[in-house]
Amino acid sequence: MKKSILVFASFIVLLSSCSNNKQEADKHEGHNMDTTKQSTNAATEEEVKIITHQFTTVDANVSKHINEVIGNYLLIKDNLVKSDASSVSKAANEFKKSMEGFDKSLLNSEQKTIYNKCIPELQKQAAAISTQKEIEKQRVEFAFMTASIYELTKAFGYSQSLYHEHCPMALDGKGAMWLSKETEIKNPYFGNDMLSCGSVMEEIK
Repeated sequence: MKKSILVFASFIVLLSSCSNNKQEADKHEGHNMDTTKQSTNAATEEEVKIITHQFTTVDANVSKHINEVIGNYLLIKDNLVKSDASSVSKAANEFKKSMEGFDKSLLNSEQKTIYNKCIPELQKQAAAISTQKEIEKQRVEFAFMTASIYELTKAFGYSQSLYHEHCPMALDGKGAMWLSKETEIKNPYFGNDMLSCGSVMEEIK
């Protein structure tokens, strides 16, 4: 009789153990599925903000002038990518020349306000870059130049879309921006040392 009771008790313990193990397995199985799903959804692409330039009606001569100014900025950027300080200085001189002798009477009052704010800063920054022989100092000035050219581009636009790009490690980790005609990252603050460091933040149409 005692033997039968012991056998029955053992059977009950075994059933209880199996039930608990199944519940524990079900719980971990659900957890693993959630983890997999979470991991899959974690990698999402950052959206690029689209900006339409402010002035839709611009005199043809104004548009030509602005395109020349921005084009020379892009030439400075390209030479910084190559880490060629001499070519950067030459491009900065061309940049200065492109801002000389422009007839501001072609601008309306709103356009003139933005132009008069940006151009003196760009002239000062171009002069600083053209006289610098050290590439790293040119890059510091270029960061300031980018802030001004960005405002000019947002107002007047360019002959094609431009991409406002950012490197978080530039300028000793302070981060810096630049404009480019391509979405492919070619970092003007590091050149070949960290050519692809950065990301596209905005597209200016």
